[in-house]
Amino acid sequence: MKYLVSTLDRSPITWLLLGIGMITLTYVQSPIGLLGWLAAIPFLRYARLRSTWRGLLTLTLALLTGWTLATVRIISVPLPMALAPMFGLPMGLFAAVPYLALSRLKLDPVRRILAFALLATAAEWLQRNGTPFLSWGAAGYTQMDNLPLMQLASLGGLSAVSFLVHAVGATLESLLAGETRARKAALALAFAIVLAHVWGGLRLQSPAAETTLVATIDTPSTIGGPDLPAPALVRQWNTTLAQRTRRAASAGAQLVVWTEASTMVMPGEETSFQGWLGELAAETATELVVGYVIPLPGDTFRYENKYAWVRPDGSLDHTYLKHEPGPGEPAVRGTEPQPTVETAFGRAGGAICYDYDAPYLAVNHARLGVDLVALPSSDWEGIDPVHTNMAAVRAIEGGHSVVRSTRWGLSAGVDPMGRILGQRSAFDDTSEGVLLVRVPRQGRDTVFGALGERGVGLLLLLGLFATGLSARYARHRDPYGPHHRRPRPAGSLRGSGTRPERAA
Repeated sequence: MKYLVSTLDRSPITWLLLGIGMITLTYVQSPIGLLGWLAAIPFLRYARLRSTWRGLLTLTLALLTGWTLATVRIISVPLPMALAPMFGLPMGLFAAVPYLALSRLKLDPVRRILAFALLATAAEWLQRNGTPFLSWGAAGYTQMDNLPLMQLASLGGLSAVSFLVHAVGATLESLLAGETRARKAALALAFAIVLAHVWGGLRLQSPAAETTLVATIDTPSTIGGPDLPAPALVRQWNTTLAQRTRRAASAGAQLVVWTEASTMVMPGEETSFQGWLGELAAETATELVVGYVIPLPGDTFRYENKYAWVRPDGSLDHTYLKHEPGPGEPAVRGTEPQPTVETAFGRAGGAICYDYDAPYLAVNHARLGVDLVALPSSDWEGIDPVHTNMAAVRAIEGGHSVVRSTRWGLSAGVDPMGRILGQRSAFDDTSEGVLLVRVPRQGRDTVFGALGERGVGLLLLLGLFATGLSARYARHRDPYGPHHRRPRPAGSLRGSGTRPERAA
């Protein structure tokens, strides 16, 4: 290992090339969990070796390159490759912030590890709460296949997992640098990770809960741009959707969820369309959640992206506009409070696709006491299955089941611990457009549901403040630091070249 590190150190740019490769393979799509723990090491090492402004600029360019290449992995038909830098460059800039900030700080090894983990987690928090890219690219998502560890999201949200991942990377880099004081930090971190796995494993062993049968309904809809489908084609879609709904109801489903943009409704026809949905819901005696779009008149292509929740008696309970349209999506943003519905299987709520890339919406559902969330969605092949797995993290954070019905992607039923209980991919369909799955009727209270994103942000800020304050106090007590020679006490004879006088 020492030989490998010294070889890379002789040509620091190789650290950046290694880091670019790790980011490309680790983030955004199909993460390799092991690399998630290691991805920060090359950039931390390079920043240690090249802390000049030219070195930091090169590091930033490498991060921008890595994140753009990572984003390339999710670009597939019908999206143009030009979208990759539009997503990758902003995420790369947020990823660069902790490295740049850390290079300006003079900290001992333990505080350096803590500061990096806090800064990197805070940068993720700022991205998801201040930009349209939301939680994409968070380090915590690299561990989505590790369900015991992901249970930490019920305590501190996605940030709790990200913090551990960033701390491990910083600790390993510190050990590679030969900083012996990092060994105690490594032992403490190893203990924390073991404890998290034990606790998460126990949480996953909770007694079996009463379940309800739900269904997701795929659609033949091809809505995806300003070229609107012919009315006859839309009628064919609706006929297929109704047939699949009847088949799900005959199998015993109590809740039937169509996908996002499962069909199109022209302006002025929404009332009659909702009346038809009421007849279908009453016929099948199901809670029916239907995603659809309404194109709006005007020179610029815009639409309402919404769902309608129809009760088993045929009455319309509410409609909901998508609160978080994806970057560049020409949808009207919803601002209304999130509604809930009292059903035979508990309290339910809903959201649409990209909404659940924003943890605050899952927190809102948790605070409303929701047991189950219907999530009409629409993906593309490049984000199948990672986007559905991200929604599963919201289930852990909010402590409720999620029924994600996905056009052009992975439909799934998820329990409050993030376990996918049943799934169906639109790209490998043997179920003729219907997924039947049993999910728990009752949700679970979570610490994160009470704490929320604002609480996490406050904790990160307090952590950074405490780290800086403790570092300042340590320097005040020992202004020379652990690596400097202290002045000799007055009267010291060591190294003076004289002998002490013998006592008389």
